[in-house]
Amino acid sequence: QIEERLEKKLMFYPNPSDGSFNIGLEKDGEYQLKIFDLIGREIINQNVISHNKRIDVSLLNLVSGMYYVKLINDNEHFEGKIEIL
Repeated sequence: QIEERLEKKLMFYPNPSDGSFNIGLEKDGEYQLKIFDLIGREIINQNVISHNKRIDVSLLNLVSGMYYVKLINDNEHFEGKIEIL
């Protein structure tokens, strides 16, 4: 049996951000959060649990710029970009 992994866009707010932002989701669950800089270096790789259909993220130590964010669970794959000011 082939499993199809659904790819969806992430909703960030606020975006741009000072480094503290929320990721809006359709449902709660456990996810793997990965954040990359523009040249593909992995900055964050951690397991997170959403509450009230959102994940709170704090990246106050990052340099200003654009970052790619991936959120993965067993059957869904979310991607998006966040701008840190």
